[in-house]
Amino acid sequence: MSKREKVKKVFIGWTDTASQVGVYQKGFAAAGVETLTAIDIQHSSNVTGDSDYNLDVLIPQITCLKDNEIVEPLVRQAFKKQLKEYIRQRAVLECDTFFFIWNSFAGDHSDYKELKRLGKRIVTNFVGHDIRWGPAMEQEFHRYGFQPIEYAGDPSQWMKLSGQLHYLRTAERYSDMIISLANQAQLQLRPYYNFYYPLDLTVINEHHHQRKTRPVVLHSPTNPEIKGTRYVLETFKRLEQEGISFEGKLLRGVPHRQILKHYEASDILVCQLLCPGGGKQAYELLAAGKIVLSRMGYDAYPQVNTAVNPIIDVGPDTLYERLKEIILDYPRRQALAKLGRPYVEKYHDVVKLCQTIIQRLENPGPESSESPERYETGDILVPRFFRDSFEPERKNIAWFYNKYNHYVQDCSWYRRHIQSGKRGDLQF
Repeated sequence: MSKREKVKKVFIGWTDTASQVGVYQKGFAAAGVETLTAIDIQHSSNVTGDSDYNLDVLIPQITCLKDNEIVEPLVRQAFKKQLKEYIRQRAVLECDTFFFIWNSFAGDHSDYKELKRLGKRIVTNFVGHDIRWGPAMEQEFHRYGFQPIEYAGDPSQWMKLSGQLHYLRTAERYSDMIISLANQAQLQLRPYYNFYYPLDLTVINEHHHQRKTRPVVLHSPTNPEIKGTRYVLETFKRLEQEGISFEGKLLRGVPHRQILKHYEASDILVCQLLCPGGGKQAYELLAAGKIVLSRMGYDAYPQVNTAVNPIIDVGPDTLYERLKEIILDYPRRQALAKLGRPYVEKYHDVVKLCQTIIQRLENPGPESSESPERYETGDILVPRFFRDSFEPERKNIAWFYNKYNHYVQDCSWYRRHIQSGKRGDLQF
């Protein structure tokens, strides 16, 4: 297949993080492109849109051995394997483009190579914990003065690194397009397009009216440890003890259709305090015309559109002061509330995002040689941390990183962007 042929049908799967599968499905449909969608793992209860195949729903319907705790998992696993193979065969026959989120068809991602052999186009959309390696994240965040994400459990397990690095380098080697974010790109080598959370703006109504007194401050974490919820609750308590007039509201596990009503009824959102960039919910609330506070690190952390982004930058150490200020500053809240929707319409509308993806696939251009310090909308971003600064977290582990560096060294993008040589025990 020529890379300049039209995109006609896109497979989207397999992990539904932040409801992206359904939202992208709507975006490609609006852009005039057919889709085939499948979900193996559902990472959110806030599901938007329907998938052609949702294994979380289909497998329990197929297998009904609920009273046999030993046999039932084996039967479900067998049915899932057969169903995934059927979907793979159908996708290969029908689709010219494959849009992978978190994982592909094969557990070892060997299907990447096979799909390229068949002339298919591949887009890999990294979403966070699929490639974010704990020790590398901690090193980079400390470099910028940020508190690391507080993952539950051990974020540095050897098997986890093996899976992440294999997936990352395989995707970098075979994908036609990589979509990612700076806050998860610590191990990345290949230039990537900036990830904008895709939003279906037809389901989010704008209500930018702000309560003059006792505004509703919402916090609705999908993962309290990662989002810094304990700091939010401590701040709510401190403000209440001080007599600041507001209503703090904590929501968890609310279906998307219901949470949209809570969006409309709120005035301010406290999104996430540890990971710079703001989560999907931050941009949904901007679309709803609300005030959003989130860790952004505008002055310290390289990212896009900092001059026009209306999110208020906060962290665990600044949340109290800045939340108090915005609660009490009604005129500023009124002004900020009007900026959110236009910003999201420009950068996060899923229809525009899908049109851009299609355009880039049909008209591929040379990858930019710009450094990540020069971010412009639509630019390819060049990750530098792994090549220039990362230090292996254990002695005698550099060979493992070098193995995967070698795996991609013959790629054109590697020769263009990665300076050959050694840095400590790492070889490039």
